[in-house]
Amino acid sequence: MLFRFNGASRSILCQEEPYFLELVRYIHLNPLRAGLVKDYEQRYRLASMGLTVDDVAVRVAQLMQMPVEQIWLPGKRRGLVQARSLLCFWSVRELGVSMTALAKKLGISCTAVSQSMIRGEQIARQNNYRLTDNFKC
Repeated sequence: MLFRFNGASRSILCQEEPYFLELVRYIHLNPLRAGLVKDYEQRYRLASMGLTVDDVAVRVAQLMQMPVEQIWLPGKRRGLVQARSLLCFWSVRELGVSMTALAKKLGISCTAVSQSMIRGEQIARQNNYRLTDNFKC
């Protein structure tokens, strides 16, 4: 049996199935081994629970004592900025949502999501907030 692997710069023809399987394992596990993917197990647990960005928004709204609908509205009020910052931090870092997808959902730029993530991490640390406090992981 012949297997063809097409990479970014070249393709490799694999004639042996064991070599092909090892190649697939290497490709999928290499980012993990290199430390490029952090909190993989946490992301997997959260994903297996079916948590979404909307669930994160509910948790943020509980912590910030505001209606969840308000998080999705544009604005620069301090409480809203903090809530959206937590949402960005937890959605991207904990759930693995792409910054691009989150930027579209919030109606802001990817740069704004990135800056919000930094603020959100600081807010979470300063207040000892954890996304998973209300969820069983």
